[in-house]
Amino acid sequence: MNAPESSPRSRRWRTLMLVSAVLLLALVLGLSLLGRNATAPPRGVQAERMTGSGAEQQPTPVAVLHLRTESRPGGYVAVIDADTGKVLRELDPAGDGFMRTVLRILPLDRKQESDTPMRLVRWSDGTLTLEDPVTGTSYDDLQAFGSTNADAFGDLFKVARGS
Repeated sequence: MNAPESSPRSRRWRTLMLVSAVLLLALVLGLSLLGRNATAPPRGVQAERMTGSGAEQQPTPVAVLHLRTESRPGGYVAVIDADTGKVLRELDPAGDGFMRTVLRILPLDRKQESDTPMRLVRWSDGTLTLEDPVTGTSYDDLQAFGSTNADAFGDLFKVARGS
């Protein structure tokens, strides 16, 4: 006895299911990798987990900016030093994609309106962290998103101190 051959329709169905499963797996993997950085534990906890002890020198904050954003006419977004009220940068609606997106998305995660500013921290090891103290979301190393994106945030410190 011969086993019944699969029909073309059956083969197409299996191929479609296999392709769908692979695409779903790739989507889940991609989203989990992207989300890891946004939900990373606080800097000290992460370093302690990596080294197994707190004995290693921890980076310390060198500079901190408290940031808030305001929508402006024409789709511009103003990045403002919350402590001084100084406009540090106006983000162009046609450019500044990464900074604009990150600074607009962080406050959207808040369950209710809050005047608490976001914190941009420059660490002694040169890394930059963007944190939302309301939600606890933290982008631990902005360099992970590329040097151009990290430099854009780093430039805010230069503008804030007037150089």
